[in-house]
Amino acid sequence: MSLNDRPSQPSHHALAERGVRTFTVYESHARAGGGAVARSSRLVDQLGPLRAVRLLGFELRARLSLAAATDGFEEIVDGPTAARMRSAVAEAIGRAALYATCTAAVAAARPSLLVGFNEIGRWSRILPAVGRHAGIPTLDVAHAEAADAEAIEGASYDRYAVFGPRAGRVLEHAGISPTAIVPVGAPRFDALLARHRRPSVPADRRLVFASQWITGAMTPDVKRRTVEIVMAAAAAAAPCELIIQRHPIERDEIAVQVARSATTPGVTVRHGEPRDLYPALDGAWLLATGWSNTVFEAALSNVPVLSINATDGPPPMPFVEEGIALGATNGAEAAAAVRSLLRSNPLWIDAVERAREALVDHLGPLDGRATERVVQLVMDMRLGMGGSMPKPDEG
Repeated sequence: MSLNDRPSQPSHHALAERGVRTFTVYESHARAGGGAVARSSRLVDQLGPLRAVRLLGFELRARLSLAAATDGFEEIVDGPTAARMRSAVAEAIGRAALYATCTAAVAAARPSLLVGFNEIGRWSRILPAVGRHAGIPTLDVAHAEAADAEAIEGASYDRYAVFGPRAGRVLEHAGISPTAIVPVGAPRFDALLARHRRPSVPADRRLVFASQWITGAMTPDVKRRTVEIVMAAAAAAAPCELIIQRHPIERDEIAVQVARSATTPGVTVRHGEPRDLYPALDGAWLLATGWSNTVFEAALSNVPVLSINATDGPPPMPFVEEGIALGATNGAEAAAAVRSLLRSNPLWIDAVERAREALVDHLGPLDGRATERVVQLVMDMRLGMGGSMPKPDEG
């Protein structure tokens, strides 16, 4: 079995228990082999001399054809922009050809299954094509909830392991056959589900703010207002502790600056690192965020969620509408949401249970058995039981 990115360690262990002890993880980026996963290799290292020569020949032919194929760019945009577009197209074609050539080298070793973790990018096109040509079945294991049907359209794995019913509907909308879609749940949440069986109102009030990086609707001004609303929520919960959790790719200091400048009696502010999210959620009283997917982790950790929409339009994500989170667009609404949770322990627990019920559509059954279902699907496909498997392309 060959994989082109990193699956979870629990899946590795479960596969080993089923007798799948020989598998290789191929990194799609230029990271060193090994890392945190045993039997890991760089994909580019699979490029042998003969394939390299053929790849260079393709590259030359592609560049010769590119000039004629893009000679109309200057009729659409100015000269410098056309040159950048032409360069971007050439780079994309060359990179796709490199990855396809290296993956073909992997397929030549006749693995029993090719598994990808990408249904919206170049890998969702390359890996299935290589698998069809070699007669090897292909499986996409979702790394997140499928949400963008337009980006998925054109992907062609033999099977798609998706989180829940909602993701399945998105794939169908993208033109994927329902028979190719297998809801399995979210394996990365199995351990979290095992840690939090029943909701219990914590004795101390600890609020966690999951900050987001600047992108799209999360502009610097929106982020500033979001943090101000969070501070209003914390003031309503006082005395309390507020932990500001940075996103792994967050680089600005807006959340820190706003929290530092606010005068909020009874609120102790602490700053956490991205890796500290799960510990911070353990025993937390509330998670506040804009529209980040940390709402999933919070609900699965039995923590109520406050989703803040500080934009001038509708919320970017329908978490409030779905019942996953309480909502606020300003400080007064945030304080009111906090006070609603303070009224009684049953109301706090009801918010948690309502959120978890809504998550089933996103994540499938919250039974902690998603890894088991993925492993069973892998085993079935290796044995040819996952439906009709492709035959090798002729030639």
